[in-house]
Amino acid sequence: MQLDIASATILAAGIGAIVAGGVSAINAWFTHRSDERRQIRELAVRVGIEEWKAQIELAQKYHSKIIHPLDLYLVHAMYFVRLLGDKIKCEDQLRSHLRNSHSMTDIANQEIKNYSKKDNNHNTSQQAGGGDG
Repeated sequence: MQLDIASATILAAGIGAIVAGGVSAINAWFTHRSDERRQIRELAVRVGIEEWKAQIELAQKYHSKIIHPLDLYLVHAMYFVRLLGDKIKCEDQLRSHLRNSHSMTDIANQEIKNYSKKDNNHNTSQQAGGGDG
C-alpha cells in the first residue's frame, strides 16, 4: 500500500503534532513541579526568618544572650514545611515526620555549635599569635 504525497504530508504533520504536544505537556509538568518546589522553599525561608526575628525580639525583651543562628531556623522550617506538604494518613506517620524534623534540627544545631567552637578557637589563636602573617 503506497501513500500519495498529500496523505503522507497529513500523516507526518499529525505525528509531528502528537510528538510536539507530548513534549510540551512534559515540559509544562516539569515547570509546574519546579515552581511548586520553589514556592515551598520560599515559604520555608520566610517562616524561618520570621521565627528567628521573633526569637530575637523575645531575647531582647527578656535580656537573654542566647540567640541561635538563622540557619537553624531555616533547617527546621524546611522540614516543617515539607511535613505540611506530605499526605499524612495516621498518627504514627505524623510522629515519625516530627521526629525526623527535630532530629535534623538537632543535627544542624550540633554542627553550628561545632563550627562556632572551631571558629572561636581559630580567632583566639590568631589573636594570641598575631594573625596569619
